[in-house]
Amino acid sequence: MPSAFSYTEGLDCDDDLFPPKIYHLDLVNRDYDPDDPDAKLRPSHDQCIDDARANGPAIYDCYGEEMDFQNKRLHAAYSKLVSALGEHDKQALRKEQRQWLREMDLLCGWGFTEGSRGRMVSDTCDVIHRGLRATELERRLTRLGTRDKVAGLTR
Repeated sequence: MPSAFSYTEGLDCDDDLFPPKIYHLDLVNRDYDPDDPDAKLRPSHDQCIDDARANGPAIYDCYGEEMDFQNKRLHAAYSKLVSALGEHDKQALRKEQRQWLREMDLLCGWGFTEGSRGRMVSDTCDVIHRGLRATELERRLTRLGTRDKVAGLTR
């Protein structure tokens, strides 16, 4: 079992924007559903996969397009959140993001050395987890904006 990871140890962080003090992303042991609505995969991705008709290179192109889209979502949400946080919370988020990337690489990166089926599984995993992470960060932005509106704060 992976050890717990503390993102906010030694930092004065906003508890409602970060996981509990001792938290482990544990992506490696997490079951994931390729149809998880929180991943927010585009309908055009499903259509692309259907249109590829089991043609490996065409399927890789479908995943590449969706990965680009999910990367843009993830980068936008992360950048907006970093710019909205105080210095301590920024440090905690950066630490958390680095840990998330390491764990996602462990979970999703294995298939690239396992032939075409392994690559497809890895690509599916990667796209889904990038989408899930983008959604998680977007929700934090929403909570931050809602909380600041209620408090009358601006950042």
